[in-house]
Amino acid sequence: MPSLLKDAQACRSKISSFTWDDLDAMIQETTADLTMQLSSAAAGDADVAPKPTPAESVPSKYRKFLDVFSPVEASQLPPHQPFDHKIELEPGKQPPFGPLYPLSARELQELCEYLDTMLANGFIRRSNSPAAAPILFVPKKDGSMRLCVDYRGLNAVTVKDCYLIPLIDKQLDRLACAVKMTKLDLMGAYNLLRIRKGDEWKLAFQTRYGLYKYLVMPFGLCNAPSTFQALMNYVFWDMLDITVLIYLDDILIYTGEGVDHDAVVQTVLGRLREYRLFAKASKCEFDVEEVEYLGFLASTKGVRMDPKRVQTMNDWPAPRNVHQLQVFLGYANYYRRFIPAYSRVIAPLTDLLKGKAKGPIEWRDLQQRSFDLLKRAFTHEPLLCHFDPALPILVETDASDHAIAATLSQPRQETPADSKETWHPVAY
Repeated sequence: MPSLLKDAQACRSKISSFTWDDLDAMIQETTADLTMQLSSAAAGDADVAPKPTPAESVPSKYRKFLDVFSPVEASQLPPHQPFDHKIELEPGKQPPFGPLYPLSARELQELCEYLDTMLANGFIRRSNSPAAAPILFVPKKDGSMRLCVDYRGLNAVTVKDCYLIPLIDKQLDRLACAVKMTKLDLMGAYNLLRIRKGDEWKLAFQTRYGLYKYLVMPFGLCNAPSTFQALMNYVFWDMLDITVLIYLDDILIYTGEGVDHDAVVQTVLGRLREYRLFAKASKCEFDVEEVEYLGFLASTKGVRMDPKRVQTMNDWPAPRNVHQLQVFLGYANYYRRFIPAYSRVIAPLTDLLKGKAKGPIEWRDLQQRSFDLLKRAFTHEPLLCHFDPALPILVETDASDHAIAATLSQPRQETPADSKETWHPVAY
């Protein structure tokens, strides 16, 4: 049977007109392709180095677990297990049958490739469900497209799972005694879990080429993070906060002095094999003293902001409406523990949100000064020491009519040879 991609190409050759969205997308795509070609010619058409294979990326001492890093194994339909994702609907409610969103020519191409791959893997199946969610595409950092299913209608009638996701700050605090770390990034993540039998119809999604339903857990479901975190906590229950940190599909293995790091890593890889969870070798880091974890750089000395995130903040344009300001403040809030007197610095910005749900904002000199001051504070990239409950604590406070601030510090030696300790910030 011909593939969906070939079918779609045949259909598209007969189309005599396009929507304005299609034309706009095609113009943008053509312009981007031309720009890439010109850049390539100017650079001398340098060859791109091939990506390393799992066997090349994984240290030899862990090679007996190469199946854990196998893309082929990860593309197999997982078996049912006690942690299958269930979708409980509120009494008397049904998921809606949503509209069909228009897609550009490039997005239709991406859709066909996605459907072909997911059907071949057994992750989706054709459906005649009375429910259907629309799909759309969002751009990825590398310029490719990611298919997203708009499950807002389904989420609105789903009984919420209250299983908590770990607090990132508390996880980072566990690294105070770490001397060596290994990071594992799971491959396929949510697709490694099945949907509970009988619930698949609720996940149907609408496309130009028919209706399909997921057999594995997709992104976009309100309870998906809780289900996945519950599974990971179960798998590594006896290692949590001792040698392993889990945040959804990110695994950080850490060990202190006198602990066999290699043995702990092998135990973790063995658990992944047992539960048919797979890691992406190209995104893993082994036996390091500093590692990027959840947007932070964590080391044996402390935690600092990821320089790439700092650069993003430096390049951020001034917001012009409520939504843009909310996005900016959400990004800044993630790193507020690094910024002295944070609440005071952002007060002129948060004042703009009082009583406003949407629309333009009055951006004046006061807001611009606050905006610039916050961006400068990010460029300092302070190193925050790990909190040690065994050490003395110094708390310095400050307050004004509109904000309060505090600094938490602990004594540290600059180097092991130093006899004198100095106070270093742990959090602001």
